[in-house]
Amino acid sequence: MRFVNKMMYKNLFKRVWNILVAPTKTWKEIALEAEDDKKYLNNYFYPLIGLAAFTAFLNPFIMKYEELGFSSTMSVAIQSFIVSFISSFFGFFVSTRALNYCSVRWLGMTSDIHKIERLIAYASTPVLVISILTRLLSDFFFMKIFFFYVIVLVWEGTVPLYSMEESKRSKFSVLAFILIIAIPLVIEKLFIIFLPGLK
Repeated sequence: MRFVNKMMYKNLFKRVWNILVAPTKTWKEIALEAEDDKKYLNNYFYPLIGLAAFTAFLNPFIMKYEELGFSSTMSVAIQSFIVSFISSFFGFFVSTRALNYCSVRWLGMTSDIHKIERLIAYASTPVLVISILTRLLSDFFFMKIFFFYVIVLVWEGTVPLYSMEESKRSKFSVLAFILIIAIPLVIEKLFIIFLPGLK
């Protein structure tokens, strides 16, 4: 079991590195993988949002240990974990449905929710990786500018996944970027508003 987990995370980190450093080649590999088994969720996206939520849990201990007692810090850490995981998890499913709907209605594309899921799962990588780094190292806050790399990843993924013509790629890439960034953020804010104990 431990060996399986070790291999899973090794493959996860390898795929994260490849999608960030060599997106064109990696998208071609992704396009050849089967969609039905949803490995892009179980072996990639879910573990990545789990790591992001875990660093949200650690963040209060790293940043606020001088201000709060242990019990208060633990409470904030648990709340941060919940907000991070919920916003990423539900943000993913809302954004995939929204992008699928918009691409059909506005760009005349064929509805394919599994393909959209794969695209958003991998294109969300910069957001999740930078979130992890900035929660562990607050001095890295400037790296949030690299959220715009999402546009590059979507752009590169449109040809292998969709064989999309040039005229639609720009609109689709910008639309996907807006949804990937905005929807989890909106869900996080709503979650905090309706459950004011979470901050």
